[in-house]
Amino acid sequence: MRRLPHDIRHEMEASTNVANLSTLFTYRLFAVQDITSMLILQLLSMKVASCHELCIHSSPFAAAAQIAYYFKTMVNSHPIYGADTEGSFYDENVPEFIMKRLGTILDETKELNGGKEIRGVTTVYLYFGMYGASFA
Repeated sequence: MRRLPHDIRHEMEASTNVANLSTLFTYRLFAVQDITSMLILQLLSMKVASCHELCIHSSPFAAAAQIAYYFKTMVNSHPIYGADTEGSFYDENVPEFIMKRLGTILDETKELNGGKEIRGVTTVYLYFGMYGASFA
């Protein structure tokens, strides 16, 4: 018999009163000038239902405040950004996710172009960036 999503949901709701989250963490960020520190706190365990209630009743993210904070830190900090580094984190043997073999129209363009590669377009580039680093 095929189970429907609402059947599974009822089972999950029943199990939330029993299931216990034993490893909970929260963090606080502190910034002084250009140095940002993170304090990681381990919380006491709680039931999944209690965690769900906490999530529902916590204040939503204040998008306007977050955007203002982002642009304030963009002006006052100097992030490091590493661009156009040829390479990949994946070995050639990994078939699941190889950017070099996605089978897109760019691959066909390369074949029609006599096998010539356009760096960063038909070849894989890595990009590294700190918080606040963005494309200009």
